[in-house]
Amino acid sequence: MMVTIKEIRRTNARYLAQRFRNQREFADAASITRSQLSQLIGPNPAENIGSAIAKRMEKAAGRPEGWLDREHPKLSGKQEVPPERYIDSSKLVEAVQEIWEAMELRGEKINPTLLSSAVLIYLRLKDARGEANPIDADQSIAIASSTIRSLNSTR
Repeated sequence: MMVTIKEIRRTNARYLAQRFRNQREFADAASITRSQLSQLIGPNPAENIGSAIAKRMEKAAGRPEGWLDREHPKLSGKQEVPPERYIDSSKLVEAVQEIWEAMELRGEKINPTLLSSAVLIYLRLKDARGEANPIDADQSIAIASSTIRSLNSTR
């Protein structure tokens, strides 16, 4: 049976509400009334959680935009990925483009393993500095390439 976005949002909002001292605190943080919160996540919900309220709930709980719309393994007994480990998709696309261009300039053969490894290293370097450095893409490719060669030579 497929779970609907309404059910996913409600389950996740109930989880977030438990992270606060009480529902009043969660409602206040999300800029909704206690009554409205009860209608959204109470035992007999009368309303569905719309996009605007979902964004406010996510922000109040320090979760990234869209968090409420995804199923989370921790809620089903599996390990959840912490919010700080999420990668912003626009940053990921930018990183892939940077690495791809750098690989082409270096004459590197583009392969998925090298590309994905270099992108992850690039994102870590960029996060550590808070901004991109022109040599980050080259360093990332060199590190990933060297690591992959080392791993392949030990097999």
